[in-house]
Amino acid sequence: MKPVPQGVLLSLILTLCALCAWQWHREGSLRRISVQQGSELETLKVASQEADARIKAANSEILRLTGTVTELRANSIPIVQQEEMQQANLQLREGIAKQQAVLTEHHQSVTKANTAMQQANGTIRQLAAERDALTKRLNEVTARYNKLAKP
Repeated sequence: MKPVPQGVLLSLILTLCALCAWQWHREGSLRRISVQQGSELETLKVASQEADARIKAANSEILRLTGTVTELRANSIPIVQQEEMQQANLQLREGIAKQQAVLTEHHQSVTKANTAMQQANGTIRQLAAERDALTKRLNEVTARYNKLAKP
């Protein structure tokens, strides 16, 4: 059996080196993307937790205001005071409507954040799968090279 010419081996080695360098560069890019998406995910989680806390506070405030309105209705008061209380009740209802609008906005933002997190997670999984496929391919090429290199 004739030995493989050195030029062929050298070109094969250089090709493998170039492949390794390209893959190393790509892995670095993927790693940066992964870190960036991880930080975005953390930011979205914090925003989601803050929105949940605000929602809980708003709900307790609504319950407190509802209890106050009920208590006022239960007490007998003069007509003048009743009209004043009805005006105050209308203002409270407007405030509650505004709070509900804010809560709805927060809920929508949390929903968007969850969607973004799911998309980021899918992207990370896809990138990991691509990385694994490339690594497997590199291992196969290296194994072939090693077989060729053995006398």
